[in-house]
Amino acid sequence: KWSRMVREIESDDNPKAAAETTSAKGVYQFTDASVETAKNRMHNMGFFLEDIRDVPTNPHEWTDEQADCIFLANMFAQRGSDKLLSKVAYGDLDAMKMAYYKFHHTDPDTPTRQRVDNIII
Repeated sequence: KWSRMVREIESDDNPKAAAETTSAKGVYQFTDASVETAKNRMHNMGFFLEDIRDVPTNPHEWTDEQADCIFLANMFAQRGSDKLLSKVAYGDLDAMKMAYYKFHHTDPDTPTRQRVDNIII
């Protein structure tokens, strides 16, 4: 449920979405520089290297499964995420917002904060 909310916040769940001011693209708006880090985190989380190699470097080309795997591996591999994400799993809306801000979009502008408040309800 939460990952679907994040997709909506980031891109209106549009795999071809692209930011105007950065290289962010895809449903989760990963930047070009963050893709390799996210793939490394997939490896650290136990994904098979063959599956990771199949993930294109361009987020516009990701399947829904690849996008979700990269997003969730990126979340779970970050230091301190377990405690917060366990609350997300139980439907804690405040934890969903906090996890989004702490582990995905660390510098949101006012319109993004408004989207979060309108979608994570």
